[in-house]
Amino acid sequence: MTAPESFSDGEVRIYFDQTLAGRPVEADGGSDASNAAQGDEVSRLSRETFEGTLTGRRFEQGTPPWKFMEIGSLTKNPGGSESDTVWCEESYVYFMDE
Repeated sequence: MTAPESFSDGEVRIYFDQTLAGRPVEADGGSDASNAAQGDEVSRLSRETFEGTLTGRRFEQGTPPWKFMEIGSLTKNPGGSESDTVWCEESYVYFMDE
């Protein structure tokens, strides 16, 4: 897998963490990854439960930073988004392989 680009503008940082890529997770919350990846504020979180696999991409915003993980290959996507990825705040991401 090729690592996606890193991005930082001082307030927003998107980067790749190989140690997370491919891990199955369940998470509460979520926002369409296409908006967040463009640097849009990730403030439209819902309280839905998602299941899928971590892509390895991480998103940090603000001071202190809010930290998000990108989930792809969604097997549970209650919001019905056309996107196959969502960003979820890391404290609401639960690893299913532990």
